[in-house]
Amino acid sequence: MNTHFKESLCNLVTSCNIDDAVQLLLGWRKDLLNPIVEYDAEEEHNRYMSDEEDYEVSLEEILQSLWESVSADYANAKHEEDVSKALILLNDCELLIRQAHRYLCDIHDELAKNAYSRLRIDALKTTNPSYPFITLTSLNQWALEQYNLSIFEEIGKPENQDSPKVFEQFANALAKGDLDIESAHRFRLTFGLLILAWSKYSDTYMNGNKPNASKIIFAIDGVSETNRKPTKNDVPGYSKHNEFIVEVIDLGSIKQGSISKTIAKNRKIFFAKAIIKFVDMCSEFSDEHHAPDTEKLAQHLNNLAPTTPNIDAKTIQSELDMVLTFNKNHKA
Repeated sequence: MNTHFKESLCNLVTSCNIDDAVQLLLGWRKDLLNPIVEYDAEEEHNRYMSDEEDYEVSLEEILQSLWESVSADYANAKHEEDVSKALILLNDCELLIRQAHRYLCDIHDELAKNAYSRLRIDALKTTNPSYPFITLTSLNQWALEQYNLSIFEEIGKPENQDSPKVFEQFANALAKGDLDIESAHRFRLTFGLLILAWSKYSDTYMNGNKPNASKIIFAIDGVSETNRKPTKNDVPGYSKHNEFIVEVIDLGSIKQGSISKTIAKNRKIFFAKAIIKFVDMCSEFSDEHHAPDTEKLAQHLNNLAPTTPNIDAKTIQSELDMVLTFNKNHKA
């Protein structure tokens, strides 16, 4: 049974060698231009483990093998109809080889113009001047001018007009530190539920009918246990912590969006400290080793706001485990 599996990769190749350029002009090697390609991941791994080197078949070998194959078919044809078909295929193969040769001659001639060549060399990819890589854009423009032929397929328009905005949000979130918009939102919701739990634990952590961000921050950092009244200066990053808490106090209006990598890291560490400190106060949410029992805590948080959309006890536990693991690894 074939156990090989396929994986998809983005293919952002921007140049090719001369053999591939000829094949592109012939209408072959569309895999070079396909932005999404599949490859056999298991076979790739096995080749790597066995130190088997990739061997790239040359254009000449491809054409020679093709000629030998159709020649053999013609030579072995028995019936008149088969002979006729094989002869046509043989003649067409000869035309193909002639066309490939023409393309090859034209490319070499264009490259020989050096600075005046319309084919541009990819300096980053070309390590051997005798084996140049031609930029696909210049190859396409040259082919249009030379043969009225494009190697690129026309790019269509998105079927859903909202798709570009979705992709933009994802890219921005990823670049700024969040895995994606949805995961960032789950992170904020879970932290908001924890802050709600703090406020319900004691009126000390309430300010009117809302959680008291300052007192919660002081408690998380342990400065409220000192003999004097704590100040903002006692907590490194106080303003950012306060901003984060204020951001999530109203569970129904937690905003979507992304943050920088540094802020994301600091928020995860602060979140983890808040979990640990809360469990220290409420021992019913700790295990036999006095570590947070995230399953029990997640169920408690979920019960505080059972109508919170797009989140449940299982998701909450996953978020709690994530920040605790991050904090542990960060310390290590």
